[in-house]
Amino acid sequence: MKWFNTLSHNRWLEQETDRIFDFGKNSVVPTGFGWLGNKGQIKEEMGTHLWITARMLHVYSVAAAMGRPGAYSLVDHGIKAMNGALRDKKYGGWYACVNDEGVVDASKQGYQHFFALLGAASAVTTGHPEARKLLDYTIEIIEKYFWSEEEQMCLESWDEAFSKTEEYRGGQCQYARGGSFLDCL
Repeated sequence: MKWFNTLSHNRWLEQETDRIFDFGKNSVVPTGFGWLGNKGQIKEEMGTHLWITARMLHVYSVAAAMGRPGAYSLVDHGIKAMNGALRDKKYGGWYACVNDEGVVDASKQGYQHFFALLGAASAVTTGHPEARKLLDYTIEIIEKYFWSEEEQMCLESWDEAFSKTEEYRGGQCQYARGGSFLDCL
């Protein structure tokens, strides 16, 4: 008998899933979701990264879909963070990293914006009233700044004002794009 097809394996998977959900709850900070150390403590010196906040929005959207208690409030927190301190209200898109005092890294990184797409698309499945607006905005930013029709690939990063992009085209950004686009289907 294969272990993958057993009830005990399914129970183990569910326990591990709940353990991960419980561990991640510790990452809530005022500006989004923070960097956790191995023992689940916030590493304040790391700031609040867009990619972590967006991934946690995705994780707790999945948890909400699974009916996990408290998950929807974390989806709400993630959406507020994506519309709050992380969002660049002057030039658009999101900062790479912020903290309680302001912007730490103002660059606009493709990899991180594609995780914003993943988080926003997942949040739509929860029925949150702000999720669709967040997804539409994210798609607009990605289409405008992170897709090169001429090159048929994603642009890696921009400066804060979206006035200068780097020439490097890396695999990690392309990989994150693929997963995020699939999540939007």
